[in-house]
Amino acid sequence: MLSVFTSDARVLIADQDEVSIRDDALGQKDFLHQLEATQHAVSTHVIEVDGDRANSRCYFVAQHTRNSLGDDCLLLIGGHYDDEFVREDGRWLIRKRVGTPTWMDGNLEVIGWEGQVGGLPWVERRKCPPWLEARLVSRSGREE
Repeated sequence: MLSVFTSDARVLIADQDEVSIRDDALGQKDFLHQLEATQHAVSTHVIEVDGDRANSRCYFVAQHTRNSLGDDCLLLIGGHYDDEFVREDGRWLIRKRVGTPTWMDGNLEVIGWEGQVGGLPWVERRKCPPWLEARLVSRSGREE
């Protein structure tokens, strides 16, 4: 997994603190060992390239299972990833990943979160990023 990120990449998931990709990977490894199963389905990426930099957005649905919770052992999360890429030595690498969940269904205890299921409160980063909004407007034929 780390091979697609720059060595100094940063990750921000949900309302957690922004961390290095290495710290995120270690945390994910510890976390995933607590689950019996997990699966992430990711959509096609929309990408905007500008020289040796690029931005991307894709959508995800993630299913997590913790059997020790009995009949209430499932959690489903939907949201999107916004990635910043840089081209280094001819390879495109992720410099920053921001994961924003927008809804959840099931038992939040599966991942140790508190709160409620359903649509999540609005946060600024849920907005369509300016680079993508400009692209959508230009494709629709509307003036910017």
